[in-house]
Amino acid sequence: MQKSETEKFFNMLSVEIGTDRETATKIYYNFVRFIVKTANSNNVIRLPNFGDFVIKIYKSKVATMKGMDGFGIDGKRTVVPPRRIMSFKPDRKLKQHLNKQL
Repeated sequence: MQKSETEKFFNMLSVEIGTDRETATKIYYNFVRFIVKTANSNNVIRLPNFGDFVIKIYKSKVATMKGMDGFGIDGKRTVVPPRRIMSFKPDRKLKQHLNKQL
């Protein structure tokens, strides 16, 4: 997000929740920190009527580098390390609300 977009977001948030911009910014960043901390310890965080943030763990695998002949490594095998990826699954109520607006 560019600086002007970030400022606009926090201005809109402060108006929506009826507080000053500094307080709205603190609430937002504390909420994000809470989501990350909880997801890291539980691999999932459920936000009522909004959805779930889920951490998926992808195992290590061997990959073949295809289409890299120009670099002299076509067909070379390499190990891709394990990764943790966060995904979002929206709640049924959020989906219904969004679809009402169409």
